[in-house]
Amino acid sequence: MRRIHLVSVLALILFALFCGTVSQAATRARFRAETILNDPSVRLSGECQVNEDGTVRCWGPNNRGQLGNGSVTDPSPVPVLVSGITTAVAVTTPGSHSCALLADGTVRCWGANDFAELGDGTKIERHTPVPVSGLTNAVAIAGGSQHTCALLSTGRVRCWGLNVFGQLGNGTRTNDEPIPVAVSGITNAIAITGGNFHSCALLADGSAKCWGDNDNGQLGDGTSGANRLSPVAVSGLSNAVAVASTGFHTCALLADGTARCWGDNSHAQMGAGIIGGNLSTPVAVSNLSNAIGIAAGGNHTCALLADGTARCWGDDDDGQVGDGTIGGNRFMPVAVTGLSSAVAITTGFAHTCALLANGSADCWGRNNVGQLGIGTLARSAFPATVVGSGGSFTARDVAAGRNHTCAVRANGTVSCWGSNDSGQIGDGTSGINRLSPVAVSGLSNAVAIAAGDAHTCALMAGGTVRCWGLNTSGQLGNGTFSSSSIPIPVSNLTNVVAIAAGGGIGNSHTCALLANGTVRCWGANGSGQVGDGTTSVRTSPVPVRVHGLFTDFNLFNAVSIAVGEFHSCALLADGNARCWGANGSGQLGNGTLTPQLTATLVTGLTDVVALAGGNTHTCALLVNSMARCWGGNLLGQLGNNTTTPQSLPGDVSNLVNAVAIAGGFGHTCALAANGGANCWGDNSTGQLGNGTTNPSLTPTAVKALTVVMSRTGGSEFVFSPITRAINITTGRRHSCALFANGGVSCWGDNTFGQVGIGSTLSQVTSPAGVPSFTLNIDPTVTFEHNSRVTTVTVVATCEAGQRLFFDVDLAQGTASGHGAGSGACTGGLERYEVTVPAQGRDPFLNGPAQVSAKAIIRDGGLVVDIQEWTRAVNIVNGP
Repeated sequence: MRRIHLVSVLALILFALFCGTVSQAATRARFRAETILNDPSVRLSGECQVNEDGTVRCWGPNNRGQLGNGSVTDPSPVPVLVSGITTAVAVTTPGSHSCALLADGTVRCWGANDFAELGDGTKIERHTPVPVSGLTNAVAIAGGSQHTCALLSTGRVRCWGLNVFGQLGNGTRTNDEPIPVAVSGITNAIAITGGNFHSCALLADGSAKCWGDNDNGQLGDGTSGANRLSPVAVSGLSNAVAVASTGFHTCALLADGTARCWGDNSHAQMGAGIIGGNLSTPVAVSNLSNAIGIAAGGNHTCALLADGTARCWGDDDDGQVGDGTIGGNRFMPVAVTGLSSAVAITTGFAHTCALLANGSADCWGRNNVGQLGIGTLARSAFPATVVGSGGSFTARDVAAGRNHTCAVRANGTVSCWGSNDSGQIGDGTSGINRLSPVAVSGLSNAVAIAAGDAHTCALMAGGTVRCWGLNTSGQLGNGTFSSSSIPIPVSNLTNVVAIAAGGGIGNSHTCALLANGTVRCWGANGSGQVGDGTTSVRTSPVPVRVHGLFTDFNLFNAVSIAVGEFHSCALLADGNARCWGANGSGQLGNGTLTPQLTATLVTGLTDVVALAGGNTHTCALLVNSMARCWGGNLLGQLGNNTTTPQSLPGDVSNLVNAVAIAGGFGHTCALAANGGANCWGDNSTGQLGNGTTNPSLTPTAVKALTVVMSRTGGSEFVFSPITRAINITTGRRHSCALFANGGVSCWGDNTFGQVGIGSTLSQVTSPAGVPSFTLNIDPTVTFEHNSRVTTVTVVATCEAGQRLFFDVDLAQGTASGHGAGSGACTGGLERYEVTVPAQGRDPFLNGPAQVSAKAIIRDGGLVVDIQEWTRAVNIVNGP
């Protein structure tokens, strides 16, 4: 049903959903909304990681308060909790300071502040996070050694801190700026990056601009030595989907899965097979294909591939290339030894880290101040696991199908709930509806999810796809028409970076975006929705085609996909969009009502950053954070205050600061940069989430029912706009939101249990939390030195008035222990400590361990939710 990841998100990420029976998700870097919501790479940066509960943990140096825990101490070789942050969605660690982007669009920074790089209006060193002054609606952050930048939902960029080289891009090079200033002439940025003393922005048309220090040609404009105080275009760069810089060089990932680099090449960090000199225009990285992520370190560069592996090149003096050796330079990309299931990659000056599909992280390279987070100060030429970073059971991606819902958990498993008439829940049964989440059989290392009419598909960390459910139209893609209640592989499909599923009852199709920018679709094709130039059913993937002047050719340079009921769309690297399939309501956006069997350009649409496909309508999110929709409008789903269909894109009324969009059967929803959401169109089952069943022809705020104190001292119920949401998805007549703490809330039609609240209450008119995505375990377990007693912390969100009961088992080799406890729920994120003493002869020691826990949430005498889960943790000495 919907889709925005990511992403980059993601990919976001990471994902995106669309039509009343459609959804999609992505994990590659690209658009603003995808980058924050779906691209996992924004959750890991240098020596800090955003955890599934919205907290941040940092490790390594702390001489300037970089750990953010209120201290200035020796380096920490293990992750420690940053104080006061519980809703982070992204983090950056560019120098001796760090910054976190929160779900409400604000930014907090900590650490060194000699040049005002924290943006709080001072030059006072901060050992705990402080807000960046006057900054709202931020959707991405990046920084250099002494400056920081934020991308806003409007496509503009603001920077602060050191400006001696013009790295703030405001036309000057004097004065440090203690609060954010606007970068000149940037209005359509979709991603940003910062080098030591320069900055760059990726634009919606696939080009890039850079500014600041240019001594090494790192601005890419064909010159070297002349600093640029305002942005200049990178020469000859087009179809870029991500940019990266840390030191004195810059790299771009292209839509075809290749990369280009420019700047300092003293250590062969260009990857072009040569060493030395400065390269002031982009050069191709040799022998690199199917890349979906890029990261540039001090003197080395790395790329993440679609199969979950990575390649690195350049300086290897500390093993940062990760090929098992130390020393020398790598002139061209080499494989990182032993790395698999990676979903994101990031670089420090001389070390590299990868985020894995199960929520854990691996690092390698220099470790003199604990920057690998592996519990020692020894460098490593191989990937080594960051302690205490194992996955948990909170949600990472969510997708709503026709009458069912699914989520990818942070440990790489998948859970589904709702209608199961065709086995679309994936638990090995068929015909038994599930009123609360159940595990999909045999899945691990999933990174994204797509839910169609009565089938579901999961994108795996290795770039393959597995589907389950109804298959009467070949929508499972395994070459047959046999349905399956458990996941089965899609035939002959690899290097996938995004998936989308849609279609009507018994007449569905599925699409996949590949790392090389092409698109494959399969399933029902009576309206040409598979896009191969025919109307023949396809039981296995076929390439989407474009009708050329002399001959048809495969669609290329796609960076995102969306699927409706009988039509499909792709977003291209240049910010344009193409659609194909049914067009009876004008949903292809080309000014006609004629179906198209191949991908056709949407008329008059540019600077697109995300797409969403509904039943008979389509929407596009623009770089300026506004939206345009077209197609069927009988229920007001176009949001233009009419019910008149239109075959060309038109503006959604009164919608601003949108960062994600999703289309249902007759309604549409958009996520705002501040973590709120708006929906419009049909509301017959409460799918707009505003507490009513009244339709709305223009966006209306999604509101949750909350309890507040009245003036008389009592309590009363009120509807308040939701906050801290980081993604949104729509089913046929229900909607769901994913929150920064990993929780999921749904609303709307619940006839089949698709809202996931354990009942079939027919209409849920405001967001209701899905209980199964509210619990976590803190990855750090503490104990007093030489003590046999440890403290495990349960992190939970449950409604005020409820109570949490938990049993915890801690295991470390031959040592083990058990503890139990309970605590009152407050309606917010709370931490519950439980004492776990060692049992038997062996004590616990500093180092990795595992927690197994069972939790029960009770409301009075009623059991609301029961969960069992495990998590990798690290035992450390307490304060």
